[in-house]
Amino acid sequence: MIPLGRRIAAGLAALALPLVVAGCGSMGEGEGAQRETTASDRSDTALLRRAQEQLIADCMRGHGFWYATAPERTRSAASPSPRPSAEQRRFPYGIDDIAWARTHGFGDNNARDHEALRTANPNVRYVSTLPSQRRQQYQQALGGSGRDGIVTVELSSGHRIMGNRDGCMSQAQQELYGDFDTWFKADTMVNNLASESGPRILADPAYRKALSAWSACMTRAGHPAGSPGALREGFVARAKRLSDADRDALERDLAVTEARCVDRTGLVSAARRLEKHYAHEQRRIRREEIDTRQRMRQSALPRAERILSDSTQTK
Repeated sequence: MIPLGRRIAAGLAALALPLVVAGCGSMGEGEGAQRETTASDRSDTALLRRAQEQLIADCMRGHGFWYATAPERTRSAASPSPRPSAEQRRFPYGIDDIAWARTHGFGDNNARDHEALRTANPNVRYVSTLPSQRRQQYQQALGGSGRDGIVTVELSSGHRIMGNRDGCMSQAQQELYGDFDTWFKADTMVNNLASESGPRILADPAYRKALSAWSACMTRAGHPAGSPGALREGFVARAKRLSDADRDALERDLAVTEARCVDRTGLVSAARRLEKHYAHEQRRIRREEIDTRQRMRQSALPRAERILSDSTQTK
């Protein structure tokens, strides 16, 4: 089990609302992105990703910086995404696997894996070798400074997501998709369908009823909490005063109790039913953005092939 200080806190927000996902560079992997259900869809995404990375690398070299293109992720038609390890499982509405909770407690929330990926990233290692001023210049060259303007997308949840028009990431998307502003807006909207549904799920009477039943169950079990997120917050406060062994024991006890009450009250199943309902509604509301994003992806495929072909010939 990963030490408390390197995890737990990251999971609190996830139990309150689905994540807000920035559009820039997301390439269709956000929480609310259209599901890639065919090998052709996944192949298109991989091609677009490689081309965008190549454009970014070329642009960064023009600014005097080294940039390593991201390696392609291993995927197959039978397994569209890498299989997570046991501890990497996500429970956005509460843990619903008692056996898992007994072994992993609240889980590591990917903290260990994020750190491993961060340190394994050659670009992160490269930036860490730069002097402070060059490091800032690198970040501005990559992500932009806003001097050419900022594109703002406001979600129905009230969140605002902004993207700089300058910078190698936005310039790469401009060249690949032909219109950065339109692409950023459509891609950001599609990648945040789930986050837009989140507040409606949590406010739905069916969810509130299930959550109230879950909270009553936790109180009867001796661990009063208004929500799974509140349970973790209480655990973080209590754990600071405990030894590692006592802390791990308490975590497992709380996680198992949470899972048992989820099972008895149907909290997670209620949330998932609502998630499906509101996701369908959000796709209807955002149909224009979904269609725009798909159209721009299809239009970009020949350009992506040319970009990669030209890159190969110049090497």
